[in-house]
Amino acid sequence: MKTILLIAHLIAIATGTGMSIANYINIRVASGEKGERREALAYLRRVLARLADVVIAIIWLTGIGLWWVLPPVDAPNSWFVVKIGFVLLLTLCHGLAR
Repeated sequence: MKTILLIAHLIAIATGTGMSIANYINIRVASGEKGERREALAYLRRVLARLADVVIAIIWLTGIGLWWVLPPVDAPNSWFVVKIGFVLLLTLCHGLAR
């Protein structure tokens, strides 16, 4: 179970990262466009944003699942705290971008 959760978690992180990069490229390309093409790029950003909501939820769910599956420890190490900081930052950025 731990391996399946880890695979799903890493795939979700990669998907979220790729979608973020794609959205920034989309914004850059759309800034120089006009008319129908600009509207199509804006529509694509809205679709990607809806998909990103699902990806963020999967990242959180699989991350929490991994936390429960791992053996208990006295205190999380410093890398775990850094990772949680990045997850919170990712979620905040996604929320602000919406």
